[in-house]
Order: sequence, then C-alpha cells, then structure tokens
Amino acid sequence: MNTKILTAASPRVIARLVAAFAAAVAVTFAVGAPSQAYTVASRSNVPVMPTIYQVQGAHYNTGSAVTGPMWHQWVYQPGATVQRTASGNQTVQVTYTTQRYYSTGWSTISTNRGSVTIPSAQVSATLPALSILPSQGSGYYRVLSSIVWTSAIGAVQSSLSVNMTDSGDYRCVTSRPCTAGAGWVYLG
Repeated sequence: MNTKILTAASPRVIARLVAAFAAAVAVTFAVGAPSQAYTVASRSNVPVMPTIYQVQGAHYNTGSAVTGPMWHQWVYQPGATVQRTASGNQTVQVTYTTQRYYSTGWSTISTNRGSVTIPSAQVSATLPALSILPSQGSGYYRVLSSIVWTSAIGAVQSSLSVNMTDSGDYRCVTSRPCTAGAGWVYLG
C-alpha cells in the first residue's frame, strides 16, 4: 500500500473516503441480496417481475443504559422494486404475511400492509419494507407476500403472490443465534 499518498492527502479527503466506504457497507447490509429462488404462487398480468429481496433474520436491542441489552428477534425484508404494469397513475399494495412454525405447522402471527404510488411519468417504485419484532420469541419464521397493482380509480390491474419457501430466500445478519434454511429462518 502506498502510504505516501495517504499521508499526503488532506484530512478532508480521507474523511470523505471513509464516509463513502461506510455508506457503501451500510447500503449493502440494509438492502441485502435479491432473491431469485422464491416460489410464484400466482401471477396475473405482471410483465416484469419485481426485484424481491431476501428475508433477513436478525436481533434488535431494545435495551437501554439502565436495563442493559434486551435482544428481540427481528424479521426484516427490504421492499421490492416494482415496475408499472399499465399506463397512468398506479397504486401498488404489498401484504406481508409472517408465519411461525409450531408443532402443528405454520401459523400466521402478523399481517402487514403498505403501498406506494407510481406516478404516470415514473417507471418504478420501491415498496415499503417488512420490519417486525415478533413477540413469540425464539422459533422458525417465514414470509409470504402478495402484491396488487390498481388504477387511479381502484380497479385491479395486476397481481402477484410469492412464497419465500426456497433455499436462498433467507439469510442471517446477526451475531446472535440464527440459522437460515430452505424456506425459513430460525431466530434464537
């Protein structure tokens, strides 16, 4: 490594380089990798498939200086990037269904909805992310998603349902107990 260049550079230049590197690392962690392995449960009039990202299993510290660390399981999925399916303004709604595995099978523990409007002059938009702290504690979790495109007057124009049930759909982003498998993430 050429240290002469670094020592000759102004502190301002070094600070900018460090900030740019930190920003790149933060964006990579926050967005994650696109998942191409998910199962399409249904698809109607969706010419370009959205970019759907991996579900991330993590832990979130809700503690304070008084209480100390209080780690909670955290299920996070960055919002998909969707493209318009028809002309004019479109509203795209996503429904995330989070399930936990019990001895009797998968059970829905949370349903979260969000939407975004794609103006007529715009080609795509990013849906709201899924971010939940399940109160059920340690266990196996999975996510199912439904996306619906509607016109300015509320008519359904397109729809897509995807099940994050394949290998590569989940990843762990925590140093706490976590395992990602084919169609689930275990958070300890």
